[in-house]
Amino acid sequence: MFSLLSIGCGNSTARTEQNTAADSASFVIRFDKTMGDKDGFYLNGYIVPVPFNMIDSLHGKLIEVSGVITVHKGAEEYMKEQGEEVQARSGPSKHIMNPVIKIVSTESKAK
Repeated sequence: MFSLLSIGCGNSTARTEQNTAADSASFVIRFDKTMGDKDGFYLNGYIVPVPFNMIDSLHGKLIEVSGVITVHKGAEEYMKEQGEEVQARSGPSKHIMNPVIKIVSTESKAK
């Protein structure tokens, strides 16, 4: 069974964002709801936002994630460039801000 979910979330600080529209990612991974923080979930080296109401239904399932990669500058880099402190991760991070998520396998390893 295949399911297609189009997820759109935007919770980034605009002044620390650097778009790299030419770069995109697509990968298959087993979703683990324990691998998240306030910005999203750590999936295959990217931070991917997932709506709160979908987290439990995706947990343990094999999913395909695809989308455009956005690089957020880290606080240290922003401080060097602008001389101004911001609240952000210390180093740059890769995000997939409007991911397309497909459930590849509905069999869940998590119980």
